[in-house]
Amino acid sequence: MSNGSKMTGTSVLVSINFLFGVFLLILGSVDADIGVIAPYHAQCMKLKTALRSIAEGVKVGSVEEFQGQVCPRIS
Repeated sequence: MSNGSKMTGTSVLVSINFLFGVFLLILGSVDADIGVIAPYHAQCMKLKTALRSIAEGVKVGSVEEFQGQVCPRIS
């Protein structure tokens, strides 16, 4: 069953992660403390572009890019 939406489940998840990252910024988190994870490289690039104007220090990457790293706030 389709409701006419062109957003996939993954796109919705990435959008929620983006909004959560912005919400953390509004709450006063430091850019460098926030990490946003997206499953695909193309999505990571779109998120980086979208965040650049409001929070250049936010780390955006795939699960593999975050392995072994510490980031106080992950969305």
